[in-house]
Amino acid sequence: MKKLFLIILFTLVLSGGASAFFEIIGKSTVKNVEKCIDNSSKLLDKELTKDRCITKYQKKITKDITSGKAYIKEENDSLNLVYEVVNVSDDIVITGYEVYFKHFVGYDGFSGTLYKSEVYNADPNIVKINYHEWVEPGKADTKLYMPFYNIKENIGYYDSSKLNNPLNGSVEEFKLSIEKFEKGNWSWGIKNIYGIYIK
Repeated sequence: MKKLFLIILFTLVLSGGASAFFEIIGKSTVKNVEKCIDNSSKLLDKELTKDRCITKYQKKITKDITSGKAYIKEENDSLNLVYEVVNVSDDIVITGYEVYFKHFVGYDGFSGTLYKSEVYNADPNIVKINYHEWVEPGKADTKLYMPFYNIKENIGYYDSSKLNNPLNGSVEEFKLSIEKFEKGNWSWGIKNIYGIYIK
């Protein structure tokens, strides 16, 4: 029986399916982050020290530990994705993630997809920002804004824009407004989640 279990486990590891059963925690724990902070120079800024220690011990989380909701809001001449991220795990602190937004265009003679994403992670090897997230189990990041279009200037803040206009071949006249959004023509999500374990 033991031999059969080992064979199954070995097969899962080779196939990548083992992550569905367990996460290899290693040194990625809150306790190690605390030790790192305690052993750091007191001359350094506390938040800088915290971010440095989180970067040292955080790891990418392979299982889905988030839920949330989002809506489109017009504010200050800008169209924004307003969203929240909820940590539904019971033993992981979320320290970083990527939020993304897609709009599927199929109106006014235009067709295609607009895509925008933002990464929140202080690891300089991932993205150049100066802070980590810190979302504990059962808690949420709420009312977060991701601007993606300037209405007044008619400028989109997209990472990629794949539009075409079969009527005249030009997309320069494409304009976006909040009235264009309806159920089914946009989506959002969270990916590339990083965290540390409460052990």
